[in-house]
Amino acid sequence: MKVNKGFTLIELVMVIVILGILSVLAAPRFLNLQTDARNSALQGLKGSMEGAFSLAYGKLAIAGYEKLSYFDFDVEDVFPGCTGNCKFSYGYPVPTEEALSYIVNGIGTDFSVGMFQGTGEKPFVFISSPENMTDSGALVKESCYLKYSMTTIIGDGETISPGEVEFFECK
Repeated sequence: MKVNKGFTLIELVMVIVILGILSVLAAPRFLNLQTDARNSALQGLKGSMEGAFSLAYGKLAIAGYEKLSYFDFDVEDVFPGCTGNCKFSYGYPVPTEEALSYIVNGIGTDFSVGMFQGTGEKPFVFISSPENMTDSGALVKESCYLKYSMTTIIGDGETISPGEVEFFECK
């Protein structure tokens, strides 16, 4: 009498089919790569913005412009090619697409700047991927963006709070 060892072809096919079904069902739960990639890109942009703002502040401080509340004249002396709506306040960029795209690579090409919003002491803009912005500059969904708030003066007028970049993760 001959004893068979191993799997039959039908058993092998059934195992492959079952593993395929399980992987299709389980993969989306464990491999959320697109959301992770978007979050990483925004975190990287946030770091780039904060670093670029420090460098811009240093250049304006060397030129003696860091104490001006609103600076758009002679900006070409410090930042050649920064014209139009490329403005600064207390050494930090005013939240406009022109100023932000001049200082930070990727803004205006890979990322869009939303409509200038807010009144009073702390105006702001949203920065997100072009897919998350409407033509009018509003957010499509309330996640997956950066919020850049303008520089403010605290208290007696001597303490300057630099612009703040907040990260709102993708969901």
